[in-house]
Amino acid sequence: MESLSDKISKLKVGDYLDLSLSVHFQGQGFKVQLVTEKAIKVNGDWIPKSQIVGISYGHSYKGIESNTEATECIQININDWFDKKLAKNAKSSGFAY
Repeated sequence: MESLSDKISKLKVGDYLDLSLSVHFQGQGFKVQLVTEKAIKVNGDWIPKSQIVGISYGHSYKGIESNTEATECIQININDWFDKKLAKNAKSSGFAY
């Protein structure tokens, strides 16, 4: 079985993510913008790889790239504490998502 760190290391720019379990992002179809050794950038926010607590594959959604074809999204679960911190910072800075 593939370990979580192996799954995290496979994330690349252009991957679509399902972050519907996230308090901050609340949706699917977010694209990975940048990947470094320690973090990924999604929708302008940096997510430390150490805060990713789960990854699962096989989620497909229509309407992300095309209204007729389904696009595979990788479901990412973020540490609850970090997720709430992102949401709180977004609210206090006046950003609307």
